[in-house]
Amino acid sequence: MKTIIKVFIFLVFLVFLDCAYAEVIIICNKDVPANSLTFSEISKIFHCEKLFWNNGKPAIVVIQKDKDIHKDFTKIYLKKTSFQYMNYFKKLIFTGKGQPPRSFAKEDELIDFVAKTSGCIGYISSESYEENENIKIIDVTK
Repeated sequence: MKTIIKVFIFLVFLVFLDCAYAEVIIICNKDVPANSLTFSEISKIFHCEKLFWNNGKPAIVVIQKDKDIHKDFTKIYLKKTSFQYMNYFKKLIFTGKGQPPRSFAKEDELIDFVAKTSGCIGYISSESYEENENIKIIDVTK
């Protein structure tokens, strides 16, 4: 009986843990040659350390201004706070080594930009995703 109760409590914990974070999915333009990326590759792309896809086309990164989904993305995929991510780009700007990614206040605007821009990659909440022939979801592996 104790085992059943422990399993039940564990399952309830998992449900609440899942609800604590919005599910963030990585989307890209259909022209991007990758169908899956590792966390390391995603980090390099969103830190503008990897600037080109394997086919030689530029990797165009877009981010969201929405605080919750952006916080979740930076925490899950970049292992940083959104503040640390912002500071990373401030350093690049002040040293003349880079610019921050283009950001969007609304997810539908970001999705539309990704759909229309070859080589573009971004992220959205899973709730916002709707089937789009010009966008694909990137599988994330370890």
